Amino acid sequence: MTQEQIKRRLLFIIDDASRLLLHLESGKDMSEFTGFADDGYTHLSNIQIAADLEDTESDAWKDIQSMDGETMELVTRAFGMEEQMLRQLALQSDEDNLAALANEMNEIKNK
Repeated sequence: MTQEQIKRRLLFIIDDASRLLLHLESGKDMSEFTGFADDGYTHLSNIQIAADLEDTESDAWKDIQSMDGETMELVTRAFGMEEQMLRQLALQSDEDNLAALANEMNEIKNK
């Protein structure tokens, strides 16, 4: 199994876990429709399938397009990644600011 296949499976696990956490945190029962699956147990089953390296069922699943902001926030909180995400955002902001400054300097120089 390649690293890309493992990463893909991990994304499925994170997606299902985050959706299930969001469902449970909103006070809903495992037997209720989650908005993405028939019930919470479907999410648990998906996690089990994706985690089983001998099972190839998840190879046929559609790729996860993206997580909405609320789900991403839930994932980062649930997995203790808030500090990492804030650092990443700060680094990106610094890079954006430096790029904007370089563009301004080039414009001034070219006048």
